[in-house]
Amino acid sequence: RLSYHLNILPDRPGGPYLQGICLECHGPGFPPDFSASSASAVIYVYAGSGGICSPYFQYIVPKDTNDSLIYLKLTDPPCGNRMPYGGPYFDSARINRLARWILELSYGDTD
Repeated sequence: RLSYHLNILPDRPGGPYLQGICLECHGPGFPPDFSASSASAVIYVYAGSGGICSPYFQYIVPKDTNDSLIYLKLTDPPCGNRMPYGGPYFDSARINRLARWILELSYGDTD
């Protein structure tokens, strides 16, 4: 199974590189927080922002890309702007790696 810490956060060929690209905006003061090294900062965590998107969205729902707000915001957002804000948008390799990680997650996973 793909590791969040090794394959999703860091700069790797074909990887989303959430800690680099997304951390420009999303850190401790602006959720989701990609400065955390554990996926527990995004798995089963409700957006709760009260912003454009419903606070009842969860950032990542294991085995479900259709209900994972981070995935939706990178592909076809149901609310707000597509991410990364203003582009360039993730290519299919990056999107597919994130989707694979989400689909391979099980309840209780933190990486």
